[in-house]
Amino acid sequence: MATVAKLTSIGILVVSFLLAILLYYLISSKSKEHKKKVIERVISQLINLVIYVWIAKILLNITVFIRDPLAVLAYPSDSQAFYLAIGLLLVHLVYQGKKDLQQVKLFAEAIVPIFLSASFFYEFFQAVTEEINFGSFYLGLLFILLIALIIGFEKWPKHLHDLSLMITWSIGTLILSVSLPYITIFGYLVSPLFLGVWLVTLIGLLIYNQRKVVR
Repeated sequence: MATVAKLTSIGILVVSFLLAILLYYLISSKSKEHKKKVIERVISQLINLVIYVWIAKILLNITVFIRDPLAVLAYPSDSQAFYLAIGLLLVHLVYQGKKDLQQVKLFAEAIVPIFLSASFFYEFFQAVTEEINFGSFYLGLLFILLIALIIGFEKWPKHLHDLSLMITWSIGTLILSVSLPYITIFGYLVSPLFLGVWLVTLIGLLIYNQRKVVR
């Protein structure tokens, strides 16, 4: 039964991202060739994130892994592995940006709309397949952001649009994380501290971009 539940969760996650990619493809006015390159880059980095989750899980349980590698691989990934994987991916992107900035720009072009829409689809499917609980508050937040995403897509300045959406997401999710018993992102529990750090980082990026525009 646990295996079925795990496979169902993975299936929902995959379908959510496929729908999010399809939505991006439909609302983007760029050429088919450009959209294909962007989607390929996003999928590549998502695969990297999955790999980094596995690496993080091994690093966080290194003593157990040395004794029994299969035991660690059988463990479900927790929020600590998720945090570390995000950190590893960011380091990867910084390193890649120094070698080929264009590839990172392609990834950055679509990651916000794909992340927000995939989050909405994932939470919606979770609400349909499971009992609707306080997760519906997060679903409501994502629905509002998805509408704002579609309305403002390619109509507002790209960096300002994406950062504004992610800052709003961070603030809303942070409020929910301290108001509700817990909050999850794609099934991973996230702490207010993580969301707070993420929010400060996004605000810093917004200020940095605005100063570049002024100059």
